[in-house]
Amino acid sequence: MASQANNSPNRKGTQRYCHNKQDLTDALLAQRLNDTFIGLIEQISGTRYARTAWPSFTFTPEISFWIAHHYGQNKHKQQPASYTQDKKNMGAPYLPHTAKG
Repeated sequence: MASQANNSPNRKGTQRYCHNKQDLTDALLAQRLNDTFIGLIEQISGTRYARTAWPSFTFTPEISFWIAHHYGQNKHKQQPASYTQDKKNMGAPYLPHTAKG
């Protein structure tokens, strides 16, 4: 069964998961990283920042690879758990520090 592209920013629930390496676009990765950093900053500072635009970047094939992995207690009920391994320098938007006092 072919995977549907899950690179729309408006997908909810399990539709947000990337099931194949083709599902993970550069723009989707930037958006997910942005959302992750916003969530971390909110946990630390209590302040919620709006999503901001990230600088453009692309995967560097020499240092990016996809790991196809499955897990489960028996071979008939295996669950997919694939992911990408990647190493790159990326620019991030400036988010001002908010000190709690």
